[in-house]
Amino acid sequence: MHITGDPLEIGGWFRPGPTRLVLGRRQRLETDVDGQKWQLAVYVPVDTPPFSYRYIIINESTGQALWEREPNRRGDFDASVPATNSVRRYVDVNFVSGMAFDFVPDDLFIGPYPQTADDVKALADAGATAVFNVQTDEDFVHRGIQWRELLAAYEEAGVTVVRYPIADFDRQSLRARLHGAAQELDKLVSAGHKVYVHCTAGMGRAPASAVAYLCWVRGWDLDEAVAHVKKHRTVAVPNVPVLRDALTETYVPPS
Repeated sequence: MHITGDPLEIGGWFRPGPTRLVLGRRQRLETDVDGQKWQLAVYVPVDTPPFSYRYIIINESTGQALWEREPNRRGDFDASVPATNSVRRYVDVNFVSGMAFDFVPDDLFIGPYPQTADDVKALADAGATAVFNVQTDEDFVHRGIQWRELLAAYEEAGVTVVRYPIADFDRQSLRARLHGAAQELDKLVSAGHKVYVHCTAGMGRAPASAVAYLCWVRGWDLDEAVAHVKKHRTVAVPNVPVLRDALTETYVPPS
């Protein structure tokens, strides 16, 4: 079990990266069974502001990582609360790894990236026959994604996979890649697929790709397309100014 988040003392997200927890002594747990708790002791300034963090299960033999899903956890070492022997304890009791995705009629699903064969099976069971993945190689490294294993799971489930990298939080990459994203989705849907569109969290790049497809290929108005996507994927936050600028281009159907 690992943790990372805003404070450098717990990993600073990706640099230096997730910090390993250790198992504590055996004790009676809150569920009235004997067991051990994962623990980490760090020194932080007394004025540390509220912070975000997340747990990750990492297979240290293969490097495969299973991240908790959005939203991030929030921590707050309240400086107004007296510490005991200069120590403040922060306790969590669960690990949330489930994959919540949404159907966006007529032909799309939007959500976070699949991490396991069970995630892939859940997509196939929901009716997705193709996956459009806009994660980058850097995303794969940061998240410990074992792409070969995921590809095997997709193949076993009979799901077609298309990778089309768009850099996260990068307006230029998004702007340059939206037209091609719409073309790729056009090809998949025209071939009869129900397509699962995902980035890392299913909040920015994936919804933007879906909106671009609806506008360029289906002829929707931008505001109408954004409202439609956000109605069905309520956590979606596509970059509307970038979309508006990109949509000034004339759509060229795939050859």
